[in-house]
Amino acid sequence: MKGPAGVGKSAIAQSCVETLHEQSVPFAAFFFSVNKRDQAERFFPSIAYQLCLCFTDFRDHLNAKMINDKTIVHKSLRGQFQELIVKPLKELMRRGKGVGSRFPIFVDGLDECRDKQAQCDIIQIITEAIQPDAPPLCWAFFSRPEPHIEATFAQPYVTALTNTIFLPISRQEDAEIKLYLRSGFQTILRERNFPLGYRWPSDRDLKRLVDVSDGLFNFAATALRIIRSSVWVDPEESLRQVLDGASTPYEGCSSPNPFSPLDGLYSRVMQGLPAEMLHAIAHFLTYLCNQGGSTALLWRGVGVASICNVLGYSEMQMRGLCGQLSAVIFLHEQWRELVLAEDVDETCSFLEYQWNRRG
Repeated sequence: MKGPAGVGKSAIAQSCVETLHEQSVPFAAFFFSVNKRDQAERFFPSIAYQLCLCFTDFRDHLNAKMINDKTIVHKSLRGQFQELIVKPLKELMRRGKGVGSRFPIFVDGLDECRDKQAQCDIIQIITEAIQPDAPPLCWAFFSRPEPHIEATFAQPYVTALTNTIFLPISRQEDAEIKLYLRSGFQTILRERNFPLGYRWPSDRDLKRLVDVSDGLFNFAATALRIIRSSVWVDPEESLRQVLDGASTPYEGCSSPNPFSPLDGLYSRVMQGLPAEMLHAIAHFLTYLCNQGGSTALLWRGVGVASICNVLGYSEMQMRGLCGQLSAVIFLHEQWRELVLAEDVDETCSFLEYQWNRRG
């Protein structure tokens, strides 16, 4: 599953994991996260450990194997995968003690793995190991559509083994976001010992929150996290702060913007861009923001060729920029406010803005 930053991929992955856990179905999961779990060398050992927790025969076999060779966890990614997962599972299958018909493994945030080459290697190592006699492991990846990850999944032998789902930012998800918010508010009321059946928030405030979420699940999740926190004693006050913050320009508010976690999400995406492309990327994003975003350009029928002419880029350069920005190219309003925070006059054209900056 792929989609832009904050669209709800991690929420779906977490929901899948929780559902299987509630049903007592064996599974494994690894959630890559910047500054927490972003090291590729921890990935396969973690999956092997979870297999040990699910299957005692696997645990006993791997334990004996590692007593004889303590260097296994220090091998290359390919070596780890073979020695910690594939070979032990094949041996158990030979003995008639496999993991069943299918064992699901969820991998969230592959794009947040620190080493970009390792991101591609993980995909290739797993898909290359899929053979008729391979252990029945079912892998589900959740990631932003970064160019190198897209290119790896686009290889013919990988495409033949995978199904791809694109999760867009869409107002068609409003009903799901409303249900998600309503459930979250009910949890808040229950935690604060409000009487059963207490009606809060109002339908009007709930609709406002759905509207400002603008199809972005991460915005709704951030809002609930803020309201649920203990920063404000009164839930009504925390909801008011969230709704006010959602409609306040990033730099223009008198109090700290409550959506800084969401701004941080987009900032983190931008920090991972190649340094040599930052100038061109800033140029392109400023143009997009000034014109009302990529969706507005498409609505007005502005084609790629026209944008290339205005910015002075070739088609190849434009493709390179869009590839790097695929995770954030459909700009959410909160992101647009962050980019426009300093000195961009939204009423002037991009060329006028550039001319004014020269003066």
